[in-house]
Amino acid sequence: MRNKYKGVISGYRKAIKVIESCRDLHQLKGANNYINNFLHQYSKETNEKLGKKYLIESEEFISSAYQRLRSKYRERKEMLSL
Repeated sequence: MRNKYKGVISGYRKAIKVIESCRDLHQLKGANNYINNFLHQYSKETNEKLGKKYLIESEEFISSAYQRLRSKYRERKEMLSL
């Protein structure tokens, strides 16, 4: 399993570093883009649309990693907003 997700794990670690390196809210916007790109990189679009955008599918491992990144992002945003 580890070999299957080797790229995902290294991408996840990089995303954590990106989030932790943010020193202001402007930099955090870039981290938000990075996190979203992480999800899109390891997911696939479906034929279903929600508004103007296509829905994506991802494995549970990817979704879980993405949710943890979103949580880290929110924590960092709270800290920088003080």
